[in-house]
Amino acid sequence: MSVSKKDFCKHTETFNKKRPTVLNTAKIFKNIIYAGEHTNMYLPSKIIDTCTGINIWKYEVIKDDKLITSENPITTTRKYKKNKDLPQIISCSLFGSNEKYVNGLFNMLKSLRLYGLDKTWDIRVYVASRRDGKRVNLSVSKKIQKKMLKEGIELAHVDNGNPNGYSLEGTFWRFLSINEKARILVRDVDWIFTGQEIIAISEWIESGLNWHRMLNFQLINTPLLAGQFGVVGDQKRVENLHSKILNFPYKKKYGDDEFFTMNYIFIEAVKEDSILTHYFKFNIKIQPFKESSFFPTNKYIKELTGKKVTKQKSFDLRLPDEYGIQRLIRETNGFDDLSMTLKDLKKYRAYFLLSSFGKRGEKASEILNIDYF
Repeated sequence: MSVSKKDFCKHTETFNKKRPTVLNTAKIFKNIIYAGEHTNMYLPSKIIDTCTGINIWKYEVIKDDKLITSENPITTTRKYKKNKDLPQIISCSLFGSNEKYVNGLFNMLKSLRLYGLDKTWDIRVYVASRRDGKRVNLSVSKKIQKKMLKEGIELAHVDNGNPNGYSLEGTFWRFLSINEKARILVRDVDWIFTGQEIIAISEWIESGLNWHRMLNFQLINTPLLAGQFGVVGDQKRVENLHSKILNFPYKKKYGDDEFFTMNYIFIEAVKEDSILTHYFKFNIKIQPFKESSFFPTNKYIKELTGKKVTKQKSFDLRLPDEYGIQRLIRETNGFDDLSMTLKDLKKYRAYFLLSSFGKRGEKASEILNIDYF
């Protein structure tokens, strides 16, 4: 029997209606709004929801001009992986058909192609898509799905069973790839890759460590940004991951996904002691991420596990100072205009050139087997 919108999840509770927030303070400062909205500056949702489901009912991708469909992931299988060794995927979520995010996705693909990394990496997008084909709030249109498939993107169709449609719980779907045997980058769907990040990815691969995190913005208040980490996946990397996401009560506001990464994902990385942290050295004294983001990493691995620093495998590595994403965001008037850099590559060329980063850029090209330019 179907459940009405009104009756669905009727037992959902509300709490802490007058919860404080410092988001308005963050808005005073230019170019840190993104950080404010995507970190624990936001307290958890006041809506508790453990009713909305996560049913991935179909995977599909076009390979050699043929549409492949399956009930299981495709691009991480031996038959269809691009990379000759470990499969490599970029895991994202998309709910709704907002042009900002849809165009952002294709710009991400464009930035990958700039380095030739589309030859060895797949993009997988978890899309809001009903099994019965009905359009509901924030579902992804068939037209956009077809366009993504045409560009070689793997789709993972998610039906949440909620008659009210989809919401920000979609930001959690991209985590589900963690338990697959692959090298995985979890990213926002409208992210683009620059030379600085390509270097960071190559250095992570070279390190042999299982986890990678980026502390690359000034106002980070969480140990694992939901769209800025990587993992060498495994079936038991995070035990009962699907169930943990399903039963996590806070999934309705920006930042809720980072409460999840802090409580259920980062803690696993700490226990493994297999983390490479890339950080940006800001030239001002206020660096709030140092404590709230469990940085420096070795200090907190020792505090949480008791393992001596001298015995640890994890380490922190400073990102290149010049031509970083931090400066690029300032020059392009914030994140909303970041994708414009691909339309004006001549002006922002130095941010994408590996040669802008000297020996580290040259080494990255060797590790990733891409052209040095």
